[in-house]
Amino acid sequence: MKIILDTNIWYGLFENENLLKDLNQSLITTTFLNYYELIKNRGIVKNVERSRWIFNKMDEFQTIFEPPFVHIAKQHQFYHYKNIVELEDYIQFLIRYKKGDFIAPERTDEFLDYIDSMNADFEKLSMSYNEEALKIKERIKENKKHLMKDSTVFIKEYLAYIVNLATGKDIINMDFSKIELLVKTLDLYFKRLEIGDLKSTTNDIIDFFMLSYVQPGDLYITKDKKWKKLIIDCGCENYLFSI
Repeated sequence: MKIILDTNIWYGLFENENLLKDLNQSLITTTFLNYYELIKNRGIVKNVERSRWIFNKMDEFQTIFEPPFVHIAKQHQFYHYKNIVELEDYIQFLIRYKKGDFIAPERTDEFLDYIDSMNADFEKLSMSYNEEALKIKERIKENKKHLMKDSTVFIKEYLAYIVNLATGKDIINMDFSKIELLVKTLDLYFKRLEIGDLKSTTNDIIDFFMLSYVQPGDLYITKDKKWKKLIIDCGCENYLFSI
């Protein structure tokens, strides 16, 4: 069993160091996406003290330092992912930054442009989700019936496609119950986009892929009302834990 935290919880911990005191500390698990979200946030330049504190605090706990697609692939079969090699740039950056290095003033604009380019990729993806949802919306005759439809088979195919694209691994025959929180939440998320109840945003992409790290028996903590509602409404309330 492990406890996965939405990245905003780590920001909250900076403001309130007692935020996690009632949790079993040995179960708290950081993820690659937690670190990645901090790196691609402008606060890494504009609020160095907070970013450095959070990085060092996260290091006190066990970590799954691998991208979500790799983690999903590992739920299917053994996969020797060399994160020290594949994620070397991130690791070296974190080592230097945590020890006190900072972005040189003359390179600040260049680094902020790099962050913006990272976020632009997620923005394009969220825009494509919204565009596709509008096309589907035109074909929907009854919203309630559309929401009740079990379309998880398409979610599984989509995830298999992304994982194959990112890792070259074929997971189409995996036991998807190992990532049921992701599958069921993403299914409802897309259906609510398609009936116009939701609009995809840039932050959504990482928010739903964070669920990749949550397996049956694990707990997930977030204060994001949208994602809490999606998780509850898709029948996965048992994964949620509040602090």
